[in-house]
Amino acid sequence: MICFTLYCFAKVFDISYTGETSRLRSLFSYTSSSDALVKVVNGKTKSNDYISRINISSIEAKKLIDSLLPERVQYVYKKIIGKNSEEHYKSTMLYELLKYALQQDQSAQKEIYINRNTDEIKNYIDSMKNMHDTEIYSEKQAELSDTEILINDNAVTETIPVIDTSKMTAESFFSFVEKHINNIKTLQICCHTADMWLNPYGRRYSILKNLCDLKSEIQVIINATTVTEDILKNICDKNAYQLGLYRNLEEISCDWDKLSQSNNNIQVKKCNYPLLHNYICCDFKGNINSIMRVGLYTYGDSISDNKPHLNIDSNDEQFKLLKSEFEYLWNISE
Repeated sequence: MICFTLYCFAKVFDISYTGETSRLRSLFSYTSSSDALVKVVNGKTKSNDYISRINISSIEAKKLIDSLLPERVQYVYKKIIGKNSEEHYKSTMLYELLKYALQQDQSAQKEIYINRNTDEIKNYIDSMKNMHDTEIYSEKQAELSDTEILINDNAVTETIPVIDTSKMTAESFFSFVEKHINNIKTLQICCHTADMWLNPYGRRYSILKNLCDLKSEIQVIINATTVTEDILKNICDKNAYQLGLYRNLEEISCDWDKLSQSNNNIQVKKCNYPLLHNYICCDFKGNINSIMRVGLYTYGDSISDNKPHLNIDSNDEQFKLLKSEFEYLWNISE
């Protein structure tokens, strides 16, 4: 079975990956050089390390994504990831495909690259590019960490999703949310600026937009600009801050105001007390347990690859405490 590696990703979407004209480079943060990515493509370095460096929010990344044929992205996404492509934005699908390619181990990356001129590899890539199933060696992404329990109540069979929060990662958390998005009753967000939720090429924005379409209730607490301005310098990526890569705080606040004004299901409040951690909570309809993800803000140098997070569900003893905290902040915010 052929692995969908970074080389396959680049060739299927006609994305150059070598030299100064490398377009693949535009899909990663500024810390990733073209030469380093070439080593990932040919299996000379570990690919997993580059997952956290994916950045599809830059102008260059947007231009690349806009240039890709939507039908091809949808086709490859359905073949490789195994999900319904009609439910996701092109940017979200490309992000998942890129991440999937980087999840393949170093030996697989190397093997595909070494054998890139064989008919087997060529046919695999051509079948993806041309969107047909001839000689397809498709793979499906590993199943989400949640399982499903069937119960029978009054002769009515119901499927109840269950997830092991002790093993939950950011990926499995958001995958669970996306999988059960039609059942979300309320989404609660609490963080300094929540700017990541406003990035139109990001996963969070896709979730937010889908919930707006579904008219699900969304409650957002962000810090008032005057509060955030003083503390952001100490918790952000200092290099990025000095380069001016963070958005203007007033602009972010205004964008949230506009979003709430144009969507009746979104309420946004500003808190005058510094928020000590970021918080996401999804309450579901029916028998699905609520899930919560809490991230601790870290001061000093950025440790973005190892930020401490707590993932729990409504069965956890800490859930009620954190829920109460959100309600308190909601009531004192304006």
